[in-house]
Amino acid sequence: SGAVQVSVNVLLSVYNSINNKTEAEKKAINKAFLDDLEETLGIVRLKIIEARNLPLIDEKKELSPNTYVVAELIDNRNGLPLDNKTKKTTKTIIQSQEPFYNHIQVSWNLEQEWNTINLQLTIYEQNNLPGKYLGRAFVPLSWRTGLKKVEEQWFTLYSMQQQETNPVSPASTITLPSIPCGEIKILLEVEETNIMLKKKKKKTWKDKMKICET
Repeated sequence: SGAVQVSVNVLLSVYNSINNKTEAEKKAINKAFLDDLEETLGIVRLKIIEARNLPLIDEKKELSPNTYVVAELIDNRNGLPLDNKTKKTTKTIIQSQEPFYNHIQVSWNLEQEWNTINLQLTIYEQNNLPGKYLGRAFVPLSWRTGLKKVEEQWFTLYSMQQQETNPVSPASTITLPSIPCGEIKILLEVEETNIMLKKKKKKTWKDKMKICET
């Protein structure tokens, strides 16, 4: 995640004690330090392991798909991604209906309540048009919290809704319902933390200490 856990009180105490500053100068340093922190309500850890029973992309030629998985966190109140930075992508597995991704564990820091977030797992076929996917699963983070034992789990993938010509009225279309189209196995852990994390910034503490040197 690039973030380093810090104890706010300890670090503020250290900086104040080693610098013989006035109260006003200390407040300026403390504010600069606190501006560099963000609260995290939890940490999500995910490993994408494999998928099974994926559909053929050409049944006549019995052609298996070339697939990869995109994982991202979605706000379940509006259906939008939390942040572009939450998107994680696996490697592509060539011609397999049972792809074994074994993707390294990734993690996210949560800045909003975990019960408002879904994990979205989407399997794409390498040669599909942009925006079209092979299968998708949603996993509410609330499913994982409170479970002490972390285990691998299969989740059902559902196909993308398709538009077809309405046989009754050819000038219009009908939307076909999503159908199960395979499964995906993941290892998911949600840890509630309520801690402060150091933000990833280019400025160093040397830069911030110059506040009181001018």
